[in-house]
Amino acid sequence: MIGTWPGDRPEGLQDALAGALSVGIGDLDLDSARRGFLAEGYDFPTWLAAFVARYSELKVVWRATRGGVNELDTSVVAALDATHGNVRLFGQRLGKRVLPVGMVFETEEQLLLAANGEIWIGGDAGLQRVGPDFEVSVKSLINNDWDKTFVYRGYSTPGTW
Repeated sequence: MIGTWPGDRPEGLQDALAGALSVGIGDLDLDSARRGFLAEGYDFPTWLAAFVARYSELKVVWRATRGGVNELDTSVVAALDATHGNVRLFGQRLGKRVLPVGMVFETEEQLLLAANGEIWIGGDAGLQRVGPDFEVSVKSLINNDWDKTFVYRGYSTPGTW
């Protein structure tokens, strides 16, 4: 790992990161992150604040199954690069509120957090649920074993990855 984890290392994250080629940890100013989200028109509920405090400013790189590498970036900058209208649309399609927490893959899919802790990927191809929480989701992404079913307005279709 590069850098040091601010505060206590999240329990289970070390196991979740097994298999990563590299892990980088940046500095986080939680108040600055809050101001950034508010300035972009998002609110900053306690569940988002808790996620940002635990997992923001993390960059994980791992081998892609078809060659090359994949990257997950939970920096505030990456999260706020999400298109506000897309985030709102993804929430409508899911029937639940989601907020951006980063990007993943070369295609810069939006990494989304639901109020219940679920992690979703949203992009041009649609929405995919990665896992019930961040640590399970990171492990699933690195191991390429998450459910790749795409969700479209109340119905699902299996992914083809």
